This record gives sequence, structure tokens and C-alpha cells, in this order.
Amino acid sequence: MVTAAPGFGTRLAYGVGQAAEGIKVAALGGLLFFYYHQVLGLSPGATGFALFCGLLADTAGGVLAGSISDRLRHRRGMRHPLMLAAVLPTGLALVALFWPPAPLRGAALLSWLVLWLITCRVAMTFFTVPHFALGADMADSSFAKTANVAFRQFFHVLGGILVFSIARELMVPTPDFPVAQVNPEHYPALAIYCTAVALAAMLIASFGTWRLASPTLKASDEGHAGAFARVREDFARTLRTPPFRRLMLCVGTFAIAAGIARATEVYLATYFWQLATPRALLVPVASLLGSLAGVVLWTQVSRLIDKRRCYVAAMSAYAMLATALPSMHALGWLPPSTSVTFAAIVYAGAAIGGALAAAAPLFIGAMIADVIDADEASAGRRRAASFFGTAAIVAKPAAAVSALLSGAVLAAVDPGAGSHGALRPLLSLGLLTGCAVSLFSGAAAVLMCRYDPAK
Repeated sequence: MVTAAPGFGTRLAYGVGQAAEGIKVAALGGLLFFYYHQVLGLSPGATGFALFCGLLADTAGGVLAGSISDRLRHRRGMRHPLMLAAVLPTGLALVALFWPPAPLRGAALLSWLVLWLITCRVAMTFFTVPHFALGADMADSSFAKTANVAFRQFFHVLGGILVFSIARELMVPTPDFPVAQVNPEHYPALAIYCTAVALAAMLIASFGTWRLASPTLKASDEGHAGAFARVREDFARTLRTPPFRRLMLCVGTFAIAAGIARATEVYLATYFWQLATPRALLVPVASLLGSLAGVVLWTQVSRLIDKRRCYVAAMSAYAMLATALPSMHALGWLPPSTSVTFAAIVYAGAAIGGALAAAAPLFIGAMIADVIDADEASAGRRRAASFFGTAAIVAKPAAAVSALLSGAVLAAVDPGAGSHGALRPLLSLGLLTGCAVSLFSGAAAVLMCRYDPAK
């Protein structure tokens, strides 16, 4: 941990780095499925399988990045060398994902998607895991842990907003593509703009917190244990703590809910809510703006109410909202879909959902920081990156499951690849998605009810 509390400028630079992860999540979670299925014609099952493979590889990368970071001996400390090493591979992979060679089809296109997904996700993990650990290292009080996560989450949301704001500016309907989201010409430019901002954010975080990097040059006291044995030991140690295991159950269940919501968000706006292109691309922006407000709101609420109760309340409300609004639309209780009032209701629902969902990463991150401090007091060695790496092991396979479930839902309702013309309503898409999100977010709330940090 740092010996002196970092100032506002350092915390700000630290938070900016999370914008890169927000851009990656919005691009890969919100647009990539739509791009490869609707625009390039890859089947939803194959696209979901590719996302599943990328997330599984990311799982191994998470625990490896955590163990390497906690044991790294370098004159710039345990975190910054890995953060800087991740910058270029991440940028290259983000561009490649949205700019595949034109002749690729079928198995060749699937192979391209899997290759660059794995590269992008693993490279970004080698930035985010030490970056998360740095935030725990910086905290000098209980509230500081929540505040550091809030800085991170604030810029994570801004990164996501940026992606959809750029997409909305680029994706202008034409006579050939009245549904502008299916025009393939927009995506390479979108990738270049987003990649440039993501790389800048990673560099700002790395160099803006440079003074916190303390040399870790003394020899390791681990004896002659092999690298794999050390990784296994770090992973096992993190799971020996009952409160951390309970947190991981919450992480896994909510990751499935959030993954399904992200993967189907553009589909719902286009085919379930039947919004025109400019309005459809505002739905994820409204959700992210709600998340931004939620980060600020929940940070202040946590001063008055303990983190566990805040999490349970937010997840319970999110579960109810996920089914309420689609059900009202299916029953015909909302205004006509062409009206301004209807669009306002959809945006309001997305914003409220975003604000509620923001509680999950905010409070889980702060509670993991509590566990890290307790483990250091018990074991005599700080394993911040190992704990966040283990969290990635849980979250990434859960997100992989959400990709498969999203693919199954989309295959069942079949919106049809490359639907350039008139849209047809798909009520079952909204209802199935809402029920799935409600089920898993509700399960996260129930699991958190049994969380006891004193164990």
C-alpha cells in the first residue's frame, strides 16, 4: 500500500484508465455480436461461441496477470510494467475485430473473430487486473476504497458513452441502409476513433500514477517453487476466505445478467422497441448516463447505509425493472412506438436500470478491497492483484455463459441477419431477455443477503 494518500489529480488519472475498459466492454459487449451477426452474416450460435472462447481465454489471463503482478520484481513496482505492456496489443486487437478482411466468410471469419477476441481480452486483462490492484493499494480508509472504485466506474461509463456517441454520429441512414446499424462501412472508423481514446486513457492512468510505483527489487522468498505452483497457491489462498467466496458467487450471477443485457441491448432497441436508428443508439447511451448518475448516488448513499444493504436493494429493484417494462410493452400498456413519449419511457427505463446496475461493480470492488486488507493482516503479504485475478476467473466464464445464452435467445427468436428493410416486432425477444436478466440479478441479491464480512 502507498504510505501517503494520493491527491485528487492522481486519483483522477487513475480513474481515467478505466475508460479503456469501458470502451472495450461497450464495443465487444454491445456492438460486436450485432456486427458479426447482422452485418457480416455469421450465425448467432457461431458468434456466441466465439465470444465464449474469448472469455474463457480471458479467465486464464486474469489469474495469470494477478499472480505475475503480485510477484513482479521491477524498479517501477508491481503494477505499472504490466499496465504499459498491455497498451499496444489491446489497440491492435480492437481495430482488427471491427476491420476483418473483406473476403472472410464462414469458418475463416469465425477464426478471425476468435483469434482477435482472445488477443484483445487477454491484453486488456493484463492492464485491468494490476490497475484494479493499484486502486486497492492506494486506499487509506474504508470510504477511500469505495471512492477509488467510484472514480474507476465513472470513467468506465464515460468510455461506454463515447462508443455509442461516436456510433450515433457515424451511423446515418441511407436509401440502401435505412437501418444504419447494418451498414458495414461505419465500423472500421468507429474502431479507430475508440481505439485512439482507449490507448490514451491507458497511458494517462499509467503515467499519471507513476509516482506511486515503488521498486520491488528484493529477491523473492518463495524458494524454488515453479511458476505454475505459485499461480495455483495464489488462487487457492484467495478462495480460503469465506466472505470472498460469497462475493464471487454474487459476481458470477450478476455477470451473467449484465452480459445478457449488454449483448441484446442494440437488438432490443431495434427489433423489440422498434426505434429508428438515431433513437435506437440513444438507448445504450441512456443506460450509461444512468450508470454515471448511479456511481455518484451510490457512493454518497454508502456513507449512510452499509455496502451489503445497498447492493441487495439495487439488485432487487433491477430484477423487477428488467421484466416490468418489456411486459408493459407486450401488453400494449405503453404509448405507440412512434411517439416521443414512448421513446422517453424507454430512455427513462434504460437510465434507471443503468443507475441500479452501477451498484454491483461499485460495492463488490469496495468489498474485495476490504477482504484484501484483512488477508494482508493475516498472511503478512499483499495479494491485491491475485484477488482481482480470481474475481476475473469467476466473472469471465459467467460472461461467457451470458454470450451463449444470448446467442440461444437470438437464435430462437431469429431477427434475421442483414435485415435492411422494414423491421418486424419481436415481442418474445424482450420478454425472454427480461426474464433471464431478472432471474440472475435477483439471484445475486439473494446471495448477497448471506454475505458476512466477519467470517
